Amino acid sequence: DDCKLKTVRNMFSRSATRARRLDLAHQVDHGSEPSLDHDSPTRLLVLALVVSGAYYVAALFGIALKFPENAVSTLWPPNAILLASLLLTPTQIWWVVLLGAFPAHCAVQLQAGVPMLMILCWFISNSAEALLGAFLSRHFIPGESRLGFDSFHHVGVFTTFAVLFSPFVTSFLDAGFVVLNQWKQVEFWDVWRMRFPSNVLAAVTLVPPIVLWVDRGFARLRSLSFLRSVEGGLLIAGLAGVSFLAFRWQSAGPSAAPALVYMPLPFLLWAAVRFGPLGSSTCVLVLGLLSIWATVHGRGPFISSSPEENVLFLQLFLTFVA
Repeated sequence: DDCKLKTVRNMFSRSATRARRLDLAHQVDHGSEPSLDHDSPTRLLVLALVVSGAYYVAALFGIALKFPENAVSTLWPPNAILLASLLLTPTQIWWVVLLGAFPAHCAVQLQAGVPMLMILCWFISNSAEALLGAFLSRHFIPGESRLGFDSFHHVGVFTTFAVLFSPFVTSFLDAGFVVLNQWKQVEFWDVWRMRFPSNVLAAVTLVPPIVLWVDRGFARLRSLSFLRSVEGGLLIAGLAGVSFLAFRWQSAGPSAAPALVYMPLPFLLWAAVRFGPLGSSTCVLVLGLLSIWATVHGRGPFISSSPEENVLFLQLFLTFVA
């Protein structure tokens, strides 16, 4: 009996060792470190620095996407960066994400000459939007730590709460802050109408590709076959080509062909069918950036009205396409 007991113990010991080795190999294959200390000071510092840098670059990019004669940004990426960062991190370290974004937010706004009180108010409204969207998305997708965007339930929850509800509610807060601080003497409803579609467009075009690429996109990219890689390259090249034709080559006027704006649609469907949520969200992002850049620089079919109307028309088009 003692020999049998020792044999059983050795079997369990070898099984446990084999399981630990397999778990270690699995972690190495997925590019993660075997350490279980995810809340170490070094990791938290790196997370804060990454969020800060991404937020700062996104804010500068959003400023660059404004019409020259207008203060409206067609796409405001910093809030989407915050939302994506919260969706990718455990709730117990969300404070690190907000702490990392705060100095970047202050730096960008100080460069634009915004008063400190207005800067703090804007950070509150931006953080509230990201926190509300991330919390509700996690709450209505129980048992799963990440949004996969690979089911109707995931996409429905994200669209309802993170894309529509959260910007809708916090735009009232943001507009109230602007009026209370008497910033540029802008009317309450003017601020709300400018902010809501801009943040909706940013959430629907930026958050899915960021989450999917950071979560498992690069691992999938490495596993693609040669033929699938060639197909993906042709897809991106074709989408960029028709987007250039529709939004950069033509300009508003009698010779414009509005139907050209539908040329990217077959490529988006191609991406959805062949490459799933990762491919379709990436192609929507490419289309959005190219069309916004062309419109801001006076090209494409969305420049025939006032800057405010041009912004709104382009935002509605891209949001519904997405």
